[in-house]
Amino acid sequence: MLSLIKSRLREIRSALWFRPTAYSLAMLGLAVVLAVADGHLPEPMVRWLPDIGVPVVENLLRLLASSMLTVTTVTLSVLILVLSLAAGQASPRTVPELMADPPTQRALGTFLGSFVFSLSALVFLGVEAITGPGVALTFAVALLLVASALRHLVQWIHHVSDALKLNRVIERVHRQSHAVLDRYLDPATDSESDGDDDGTEPDGADRFPVHPHRAGYVQFIDAEALGRLAGRHDLRLRLAVGEGAFVQPR
Repeated sequence: MLSLIKSRLREIRSALWFRPTAYSLAMLGLAVVLAVADGHLPEPMVRWLPDIGVPVVENLLRLLASSMLTVTTVTLSVLILVLSLAAGQASPRTVPELMADPPTQRALGTFLGSFVFSLSALVFLGVEAITGPGVALTFAVALLLVASALRHLVQWIHHVSDALKLNRVIERVHRQSHAVLDRYLDPATDSESDGDDDGTEPDGADRFPVHPHRAGYVQFIDAEALGRLAGRHDLRLRLAVGEGAFVQPR
């Protein structure tokens, strides 16, 4: 069960939506914190904050929101084109690797997070939940998000141009294939039994095949859990398929 949970967590962390969703929730939380902490700032800090008008901050937030929406749309369009080129000209195995690419996810997360913060801050300013020193803090956060978005945009463009090089694509396919072969050839996942097996096959009456309830690809095999289950019930398990195999009901 622990191995299955770790496998699911790895899948979630490598999903394209994970980091953008986490960044968006974090930026929404930051906007809420600015609204809540507006009247609880210490007096020395308030004296150091500049007096910035609400219209100036609203204009900056509107500009940031519209820009981030455009940049996010363009980034997703370019990403789809990159995935199509990689799958068509190189190998379909590169698609999951590119979708789980941390620089791409960080860039999307920064763009979407900035967009969410801008909209949230505009709403809080409109209902006067952010006033006084909170306006200056919102202005400072917006400037930081603009700088961060520009940095991630330039970095992502350079990263994509480098990722499409043939040697990089071959390296990704090699790394992924090597990991699959390691799991396939790992003795711990061997479908045969342990060293005390005498090599004999059970009679037909003693065999009980287990078939899947629905069609699909085998995503994960918890060999340790299967071994413990077989030992607990004094059974011998033989896996007819491995990870990645297509199975269907019978």
